[in-house]
Amino acid sequence: MTAKFHMDPIWLNHLQQSHAQYDAQGGVYFRTTQEEIHAAATQNVLAVLQGQGVIRASGDDAEAFLQGQFSNDVKALNINQAQLTAWCSPKGRVLALLLLLRDESGYNLLLPRAIIANTLKRMRLFVLRSKVVLEDVSDQFVCLGCAGAGIEQHLQQHFGAVPAAYRSQQLAGVQLTRLPGCRPRFVIMGSVPAMINAWPSLSPSLSLVGDAAWQWLDIESGMPAVLPGSVDEFVPQMLNLEILDAVNFKKGCYPGQEIVARTHYLGKLKRRLYKLHSADATLPPTGTDIYNAHGDAQSIGKVILAQPAPSQGTDLLAVLQMESAPAGELHLSHLSGPALQVQTLPYPFEPKTP
Repeated sequence: MTAKFHMDPIWLNHLQQSHAQYDAQGGVYFRTTQEEIHAAATQNVLAVLQGQGVIRASGDDAEAFLQGQFSNDVKALNINQAQLTAWCSPKGRVLALLLLLRDESGYNLLLPRAIIANTLKRMRLFVLRSKVVLEDVSDQFVCLGCAGAGIEQHLQQHFGAVPAAYRSQQLAGVQLTRLPGCRPRFVIMGSVPAMINAWPSLSPSLSLVGDAAWQWLDIESGMPAVLPGSVDEFVPQMLNLEILDAVNFKKGCYPGQEIVARTHYLGKLKRRLYKLHSADATLPPTGTDIYNAHGDAQSIGKVILAQPAPSQGTDLLAVLQMESAPAGELHLSHLSGPALQVQTLPYPFEPKTP
């Protein structure tokens, strides 16, 4: 199967030489999903993140524009730093969740390709007279992910050192950014020529995996994603984003800021992101409803991400009613659907002091 998303032909040829294949959504894989997720859970892996894209923001007013749009404090972001941030609707619902990286000439916004077109179209409406250029440069960048207990030592052989969480460093046109989480995890970005040059020193002794395995690592880390089935559905706190340092409550205004702040300071949050497991192997799509068997026929939550578990069954992230999640008998899709068990997240629910 050919790639669904447009890809630089040189990089496409490079991946084909590495025996890459493509699924119906355009994601890359090298083995079965189960094999790749098992590798992500037990080995050091190199993930080709074909499902991730990049919006480039540049121009004299880029910083001011992004500061007025995003939930995090863009002005506090120095060169070679990164931050998780949300772009919200006026009602405070998350339209896009992205990793924002700054370099010498502007900002790169890393987010799922599946929502880039609509995000870019809507975001450009706010540019008006600002001196900022927003463009989809997904086919100009290669995005890889590295993870595993021994990945730091492996990357040190190429980069000489590895950054702390949400810090970046560059070598020969390749930018390495560390993500937070329960196991060492990094995003690597660069131009096609730079990444092809880096590939021989990055790939040896690492298991090659694709988007599904990386998404399972997101689930393990309690890191949500906003995909077509969850756009404009949840305020940031429902996705645990203030706990993940994606919301700054002291910065200036941005779309939905008043509602996000009110939710935080008045303490009226009723839903949170939870990690779940099902013994059933059928993957539910994003947006699938979850029910409490002891409640009524009303949905008490929705699936955010789901991937096969490393051994058997399915691992999920879902937004659930907080009063139903701990003690409820939870089921997927309908009241008598596959049973769900709440798992422990790698971080507490108590947000950090703003």
